[in-house]
Parts: sequence; C-alpha cells; structure tokens
Amino acid sequence: MPPSPPKKPSPKKKKKAVKADYGGIYFGEAEAETSRGEADAAEEEVELDPMATYRMAAAAAAKALAKEREQEKKDEANVALYKKIFSRMDADADGVVDMGDVIEKVAAGTAQLSQRAQAARPAGAVALQLPMTFGLVEWVKEMKRMAGQMDEQTFEANVLGLFACFNEVDGSSGAPPPIELKAPPGTATSAPAPLDRLPLLQELINTKDTDVDGLVDLDDFLSQARNSVEADELRSLFHFFDATFGAKSAALNFEAFSEGTLTRTPIGKLKDAAFASAIRGMTLDVKKALAAKAATQKRLVKLQALFQTMDLESTGTVALPQFLAQAKSEPEKEELAATFEDFDKIEGAADGTLTFRKFATGTLMHTPLGKMRDDHFEQTVEVMINDVREKLGSGAPPPPPPPPSE
Repeated sequence: MPPSPPKKPSPKKKKKAVKADYGGIYFGEAEAETSRGEADAAEEEVELDPMATYRMAAAAAAKALAKEREQEKKDEANVALYKKIFSRMDADADGVVDMGDVIEKVAAGTAQLSQRAQAARPAGAVALQLPMTFGLVEWVKEMKRMAGQMDEQTFEANVLGLFACFNEVDGSSGAPPPIELKAPPGTATSAPAPLDRLPLLQELINTKDTDVDGLVDLDDFLSQARNSVEADELRSLFHFFDATFGAKSAALNFEAFSEGTLTRTPIGKLKDAAFASAIRGMTLDVKKALAAKAATQKRLVKLQALFQTMDLESTGTVALPQFLAQAKSEPEKEELAATFEDFDKIEGAADGTLTFRKFATGTLMHTPLGKMRDDHFEQTVEVMINDVREKLGSGAPPPPPPPPSE
C-alpha cells in the first residue's frame, strides 16, 4: 500500500484576547499570531482568571461589612451599658443625675478623689466633661465622645472603671452578693456626724496665703489654676467674692472666702464626702503649683547669673557675639546663632539684642535645657557660666558671629 500522505496539522484555534483591569473586563478580537514556540504556546493554555480582581474586591468588601456589623453590635452593647450605669446613678428615677451624688458614691467605693488626683493620669486619658446635673442624652453623648478619643483598654480602666460601683453584677447571675458591713452586736448605730467644712477651707486658704498675712489676693487665688480657662473662671469668681462678701479691697479674708465657697459655688452643694475630697484635691493642686513656682524662681536665679556673665557692660541686654561665648564648637555656634534669632522674636519685632525676659522665656520654654530636672539644670547652667567667663572674662574679644547663611 502506498504510504498514506502525512496529516496536515490542524490549524490552531485562536483564543479570544481577554483583558482585565480595574476598569472592567474587555473581550476583544482574535489574538494575533506570534512566532512563539511550543513551550510558550503551552503556557498560554493556562488562562488567567479575568474575575480575580473583582473576587478579591468582593471578599474585602464582605470582610469590611462584617467588621462594621461587629462594631455596630459592640456600640449597641456599650450604649446599653451606659444606660444601665445611668439608671443606677439616677437613684430617684427622675431622669436627672446630680454630679455631687455621683462623686460621693465613687469616692466611697474607690480611693478618695484627692488620692486619685495624686496619681499620674494614664497616657491617652481624656477629661470628663459633664455639668453638675445631667440627663441620659448628655451622659451617653459624653461616654461616646470619650470612647472615641481613647483606646479601648484605657477607656475601660479609666472611665468605666471609675463608674464600676454603678455597674455591679446582679445577684441573679450567680455571683456572690456584696459583703454587707454590720456593726458588732450591742453597738448602737447612728448616722455619721456632719462634716465640719471650715477646717478644710481654712487649710486651703492657708495654703494659698503665701505671705501669711491672713488675706488672699488675686495672684494667690489663681495659684490652683491649671490652664488659662480655669484662670479666667477663678478670676471672675475672685472679683465676685470680693464684691459680694469681702471689703472690695482686692483681697479676701477667710470669712469672705468660706461664705462665697459654701453658698455660691457647686462645691458648696456637694455632700460631705465629695466636698472633703474636692477641697483636699484643690489644696493639693495649690501645693503642687507653688512648688513648681518655687522651682521656676530658683531656675531664674541661675539664668540671671548666666545672663549677667554675658552682659559685660551691664546694659541689661546681650548681643549675638556675647551669646555665642557659650559655644564649644563651630556646629554649636551655628545652633546658638539660630537660637538667638528665635529668642529675639519672642517679644515681637527683633532688634538684635536679648533682654533677660527674652533669654529666660526662650531658655525655659523652647530649649532642652528648660526640660531638664532641677539638679541637671543647675549643673548645666553652672558649666555654661564658667565657659562664658573663660572666653569673655579674660579680656579676650568675643568670638565673631558665624557667616550669614545663604
């Protein structure tokens, strides 16, 4: 038999070109012939999934939706918890909670608030902002605000932990009932004696009265302010006390201070435990502020000595060449020149010289030196004084300023 003619290779079917990108899927014309070999052709048989991008996007969307629903459930649970705490704070069920009652319960169930005030505030903590009386809407809104600004762990410890006494486990859950303190048999029980508030107020005003003349002026009264807002409030309160209960002499005696505090401030309306805790906390704030003020005064004395060492002609000002006498190297000299320029702008328009006010303010507020511990601060400034004396006190001309930067 004659050999059969060789079979002609069947023409290869052309695949449709498929293109997938983030804009959509496009099916085009037949793919153009190429000169690729068999290996390349075999690889071409493995077709890519044109819907992969969209499947990934759908999976991500489903995951985000599940996470959102989980967060919604958690938010609903948190709101239910806030409402539960509020209902327990609202003992008379009138829809309004008195902050004084809350503070009293918290102070009795935890450490005294004055003791809590001595502890450092947790990192990331947010101040509670509620009026002396508040309703459910205000309470839930404030809890949401604080939860949104704090991480979950800090919020639970610093906020919910503070109100834990209003979130006790119900006895129906199987948890042991709270321990009830009972008086020994045969002991007569009676209500605690009312607090004598005057000694606490006397301690507070004595702490403010730094010159021990029995009077508190405006500066003394503002010593407990922790920021400018508190300072403005206390300033208005001082003038009100002076005009209403005092002698309009810009100074308060104990009678005017105590009468104004007890009759015209929210603190005077607190119950005994809360009142005592609040006044002790204020006294502690004043002591801390006075200690900080004394430390600052001590630093100013050291800075005054350094400034006078640079002020060779006792003009009350220091120019750039004298200021650079502190430098120990060329790079440090350049840094000091930039520092001098910043200090010169503190009081407005620069005039090429530093007053002690500019120098002290800039050093304490805008340099690492001002952030040092007291002992390190004193040692460092003493070294700087000696360096300036060696360079300027020997009669040698002050070092020339660095060339202006381009």
